[in-house]
Amino acid sequence: MVVDEYAGSDGGSSYNEQGGDEAQEQQEAIQAGVFQQYLEACDEAEVDEETDRAFTKGLLRVREYLSAGQDNTTCLICLGTIKPTEAVWQCGSSCNAQFHLPCIQEWARNQLATAAYKASRAADPGSAAADAAPAAHEWGCPKCRHGYGSSQLPRSYICFCGKQEEPEWDPWLAPHSCGELCGKPLPGSCEHSCLLLCHPGPCPPCPLLVDASCFCGKAVMKQRCGRNEFSCRGVCGRRLACGHACPEVCHAGECPPCQQVGVHRCACGAEAAKMPCWQADWHCAKPCGKTLQCGRHKCDQVCHAGPCGPCPEEGERHCPCGKALYPGLSCDEKAPLCGGTCGKLLDCGQHACQERCHYGPCSKVCREPVTKTCRCGKTEKQVLCHADVRCESKCTNMRACGRHACKRRCCDGNCPPCEEVCGRWLRCRNHKCPSACHSGPCRPCPLSQSVSCACGATSYTLPCGAEAAATAPRCVQRCTVPATCRHAAARKPHACHFGPCPPCSSSHCHDPQPPAVPPFQQPKPPLTSTQAAAAAAAAAKKAAAGRGNAAADDGAPAAAAAATAAEEMAAAGQDRRQCPPCSVPVQVACLGGHLQQPFPCHIVQPFSCGQQCGQPLACGNHSCSKACHAVLGAAAADPAAAAAAEACEVCRRPCSKPRSCSHPCPSACHPGSCAACTVESPVACHCGKTTLKFPCWQYHTILQQQQQQAGRKAAAAAADDPLCCGKPCHRQLPHCPHPCRAVCHAGTSCPDAESCSEEVSVRCSCRRLKQKWPCSKVQAALAAAGGSRSYDGATALKLLACDAECAAQQKSKGGQQQQQDQEQQQEEEPAAAAAAAAAAAAAEQQKVSTKKLSRAEREAIAAQREAERLAKEKQQRLQQIGLAVLLVLGVVGIGVLLAFGVRKLAQWADALLLATSTDRQEL
Repeated sequence: MVVDEYAGSDGGSSYNEQGGDEAQEQQEAIQAGVFQQYLEACDEAEVDEETDRAFTKGLLRVREYLSAGQDNTTCLICLGTIKPTEAVWQCGSSCNAQFHLPCIQEWARNQLATAAYKASRAADPGSAAADAAPAAHEWGCPKCRHGYGSSQLPRSYICFCGKQEEPEWDPWLAPHSCGELCGKPLPGSCEHSCLLLCHPGPCPPCPLLVDASCFCGKAVMKQRCGRNEFSCRGVCGRRLACGHACPEVCHAGECPPCQQVGVHRCACGAEAAKMPCWQADWHCAKPCGKTLQCGRHKCDQVCHAGPCGPCPEEGERHCPCGKALYPGLSCDEKAPLCGGTCGKLLDCGQHACQERCHYGPCSKVCREPVTKTCRCGKTEKQVLCHADVRCESKCTNMRACGRHACKRRCCDGNCPPCEEVCGRWLRCRNHKCPSACHSGPCRPCPLSQSVSCACGATSYTLPCGAEAAATAPRCVQRCTVPATCRHAAARKPHACHFGPCPPCSSSHCHDPQPPAVPPFQQPKPPLTSTQAAAAAAAAAKKAAAGRGNAAADDGAPAAAAAATAAEEMAAAGQDRRQCPPCSVPVQVACLGGHLQQPFPCHIVQPFSCGQQCGQPLACGNHSCSKACHAVLGAAAADPAAAAAAEACEVCRRPCSKPRSCSHPCPSACHPGSCAACTVESPVACHCGKTTLKFPCWQYHTILQQQQQQAGRKAAAAAADDPLCCGKPCHRQLPHCPHPCRAVCHAGTSCPDAESCSEEVSVRCSCRRLKQKWPCSKVQAALAAAGGSRSYDGATALKLLACDAECAAQQKSKGGQQQQQDQEQQQEEEPAAAAAAAAAAAAAEQQKVSTKKLSRAEREAIAAQREAERLAKEKQQRLQQIGLAVLLVLGVVGIGVLLAFGVRKLAQWADALLLATSTDRQEL
């Protein structure tokens, strides 16, 4: 029975009578007082041990909280030990963690302030949402993250049951307890209250016994009230929806689907298949295919039950857009198109379809031009309706973490959560925060370490970071190390402990003392999941190699090893009259040879000093960071050290050696020099028309070759030249406007620059004669004439000599030209200055054109000439339009005048006829 397990005050009293200390007596008294009325309420009736396991577990959990509350409770926020006289707050959720009252108040205020700041950024200032936001803010428990409202902020120090404020500390009561009955409602469907005295942690299950039925209702047994549901282990037998009985063992909840296999047809009856009973109502993938009521069409629905329904094409028929009605159409006739505009609303929900009435769905893409604003509201642009407008401006708002900017292009203000890892050191100073980047303080480290006594019967949990404050748990169990002297029968029993057992009470005992239990060592920081997996893999590797015995014994209780050694000493039958072990100190070097430490001669053995190994690794760049160990393969004088030798770690760091380029070495840390860099780098070819990519090592070689070839004359393209793209050069030759036709080559000048073979048109002075000359001949003629070999394509070349016919034409035109020159001389005198300036500009332009121009300059000149030509055409077009308008206005004016004259003539004729008729009447 569990009751016997917790009536530990009797066993403790016998120990106290036999020499237990006052602290252990006090702890037992506190636990006995807390559980006194609870144990009295337990019924002594026999309860099945297996079904009573939950009850036992609940009691153990409460006892652990009572044991840890004496002097081992640690605040997860400040990582300080909670003293019995300090004000605390306990989380009311499942974790029941205790914190210093000032620590939890500061924690809650920080979280509420952060939540209020986020809400003020999300809502507009002054809005209803911003005003109501503080009331909805919550803060969470640092351990279990259970949410509490802002009104639940701890404001006073109260006991665990909540009945007394500022409880006074009583050494015979549990710390922070009022000493009254707890009285909290017990968990589950139980209607009873907790019978323990005010206590930390959760309330245990209800101890009362009730008559409870099993899940299927066939058996009735005595069960604890707090957990009265059980299984009779018989067949359930309840009827399922299909009519079969449930074959499962008595279970809670609904019965699982029937798994009995049978042959079942699909809904349309076309196919049959073997399947479980719960899948009897199934559908095949074939269409129905039955003839509809119209007799012309077949049902196209996939396998279904029941009637197919009427033909969907019967009844009133409209055109596809729905504007025209065509009565009297049969279901097999297609409704004709009405020819009007479709007008259906497109998917955008704003514009209608502008196509003519058509079959099928309308276009998914709306192409109406609209003015849209980008998401951030900084850019407005006219685009098609289906297009989305995004600008290139980056959001400068801070994300919710308050540490990093958004930097998203065209952000609508709803910045996404920060994707980076927080990475700040936690309060434990052993691990970094693994959560996503956040605002406010980081939550406490979730890792913890279990601290056990020497025998392993008593333990408590220590949060990460409080290893320095760890103390040995107080254990009331008796020491399990047997005595090895002849006075063992008279030795007083003592409690579980670390270190050596008390000496024999006989002053004349020279027998060997029992082996000492290893001293208590503060636990190491807990490992993360990744570190734990790596450690487990390393331990498995050691065990497979036959060197895992020592590692396997590390996790056993400390007293077990001492008890085993004592039993071996007793079994060996050592002579009790022999001399005691040698205690002369001997200097022993550690496994790694870092330092020497004195040990008694009889316990000399290899040891690890705990420092880093420091042996150079195979990479030759780093040293081993393992704890001090014997290096595998090195000569060791002690066979024990040689047996415990292990290899140094394998260096898995990335290579950090400097390279000639800016790219890091992708290999792991290695000896010797790094391999050639293979990252591709772009470089232009000789002519600059193509970008080639080479490995980084070849890229630097090519750059050196380019520097060596700089300033040299043009060279013929080599087949193995890596910078030759194989295309024509296309650089402009120095003396003519033609491009170089040679293959891409090195050097600053093109080969055979003066032997251009392009055809050029040349004329005589009167421009009557015309011939095609090679460009090289034109250059030679210009040089022979005493000028420069350079020319551009915009100036007509007059290199031919005029013949006799040219002279005759010039003579006949000379007389006429002389007379015209005299008439125009007086008119052209005012424009002489402008002509001189234009001639100077033309000469300057011709001088510039003889220079070697770059491609960009030639393109700019061509664009300027094209713009001048377009401007001239536009001016001529405007002049023509103006003349046409004047002509139309003249015709209209003449028509108006003619109409006015005809009107006046008609009036004059009427007046004449009237005068003639009057004269006739007078006569």
